[in-house]
Amino acid sequence: MNRLRVLFLRADSNAEGSARIVNGLLAYHAVEFEQYPALPAHYRYKVKTETEWQDLHRHLIPTRQDFLKKLQQAHFDLILLADKGGSLFEYERRSTLGKIWGILKLWANVPNYGIAETIRRYAYLSAIDITPQALCRLAPVVVVDLNDIPYLKPGMVEVLQECKLYFKREVPYNRFGIYHSFRSAKYRTQETLALLKKIRHIPLGILDSTFDELSQMRTPSQDIDVFWVGQMSSTIRVKVSQYLRELASQNRWKIVIPQERLSFEEYCRMVARSKITVSVEGDGWDCFRHYEAVALGSLPLINTPTVDAAWWHKMPKDIYFDNDFSNFTDRIQQLLDDEALRKACLQKMETVIKHHMVWSKIIQYIVNTSVHQSSQINEGIAL
Repeated sequence: MNRLRVLFLRADSNAEGSARIVNGLLAYHAVEFEQYPALPAHYRYKVKTETEWQDLHRHLIPTRQDFLKKLQQAHFDLILLADKGGSLFEYERRSTLGKIWGILKLWANVPNYGIAETIRRYAYLSAIDITPQALCRLAPVVVVDLNDIPYLKPGMVEVLQECKLYFKREVPYNRFGIYHSFRSAKYRTQETLALLKKIRHIPLGILDSTFDELSQMRTPSQDIDVFWVGQMSSTIRVKVSQYLRELASQNRWKIVIPQERLSFEEYCRMVARSKITVSVEGDGWDCFRHYEAVALGSLPLINTPTVDAAWWHKMPKDIYFDNDFSNFTDRIQQLLDDEALRKACLQKMETVIKHHMVWSKIIQYIVNTSVHQSSQINEGIAL
């Protein structure tokens, strides 16, 4: 059977997220894919590991000429676009004077970058000198948006208008909220409703390999009742710390809240030893810890989703506490007292994650939904 030919266009703006998408593409054998454009070396800091950086340069289309030739030959069945704010189209949007000024600024830094790196930076800057409309006429384009924020960033409104489907990690229940940063009232129209039918929500997810590796770190017995650690990136997290410190002072349960920063390995060992790991929203509602805790054999206790979170509606209701904390202590009590319930919740979560939320499955969902997008769009907004 012929495999689908996929082009992955990705900007530097979310390199870590793009690396996860590549990992999913590599694991989904029904597709063959190429990537474009090459990222200049100075963007290496945007990913944590050398493996991620190498993944972002697998199956790379080397030049703009090759890229345009393949587009004109209708080589690709599908284009995946990952771009936080439409930066890949920024060069095309500039006036002629703007383009010349950008080139002059770039070449003025040759003493700092060297000629070879300057050429690479210019190649990246001008890699896609084509409008979103023109790109979408040449092949079906679907967006994969892994932003923390539940609304569109500047530059993506035009892309939403032109693309076939728009897969987004954080989607507001009120879909008009997608336009929050653009004074959403002007977008509350029948025309906008038609566009919003393109929106599909996807989870943050976890790499297949990461879930498998963490699963090997599970422990036969768990001596910690409740574990919590986290940066104060949301007021929900501030409240969690306050509530748990108060509960810890009562000596009802063994609650561990590390004061020092943990390495990832130390963090994983602590989670694996814990019956419950509190995992609440930070910059976005979906959080890596939701998945890591399950892989490590600890049941995550999570604040009720504040966005329309893909697949999380299929999870056991007992893992959620109300955002006003009215049942926070009761949830802990319930899950610690009932070991059978705790294990059943963990097993259900593991099943849902493995079937729908590892990145090979997310890519499979994106590709399959996009291939059948006509019938999907007619079904409406929600999946």
